[in-house]
This record gives sequence, C-alpha cells and structure tokens, in this order.
Amino acid sequence: MERFFLNLKMERVWRQDYANHEEAMFDVTDYIVNFYNSRRLHSKLGYLPPNDYERKWQKNSLSRWPKKLDHYIKPMFKARGHNTTL
Repeated sequence: MERFFLNLKMERVWRQDYANHEEAMFDVTDYIVNFYNSRRLHSKLGYLPPNDYERKWQKNSLSRWPKKLDHYIKPMFKARGHNTTL
C-alpha cells in the first residue's frame, strides 16, 4: 500500500499544481481509475494492469470451478442420499 501512495505522488501529484481540493480529488481519481488500474503494468501481476489481471484470473477460475465444486459438493450429496449428477 505504501508503494501505491509513493507511485501516486511521484507519477501524478508532485507533477501538478492544483487550484483547489476538488481539482486534486478529481485528478487523483482519474489517475486511479483511468491509469493505475487499467493501463499501468504491475510486475507482481505478470506485467498486466490490475483490471486485466483480475479478468484473466476470473476467467481461469470459472473454467476450473466445476471440478472444485464436484470435489467438495458431490460427497455431501452422496452422504445425504441424493443423486450426484450435477
């Protein structure tokens, strides 16, 4: 989290002269939404922006979900005498 704030200050805040608090809030929000989460590459995320990494993770997780579901749910259904065909 500390690294995020350092990046925010170095890449945006210290390079701007804000007229007022509202302008600063708008600019910081713009930085987070339109740059940091959608375009800035993060080494810890395989050099992907957070939004792309999350979409990739969700896609991969959903494709594996039925196998995980079967592993945990089928024994519960079987123990209760239910049909295990899901």
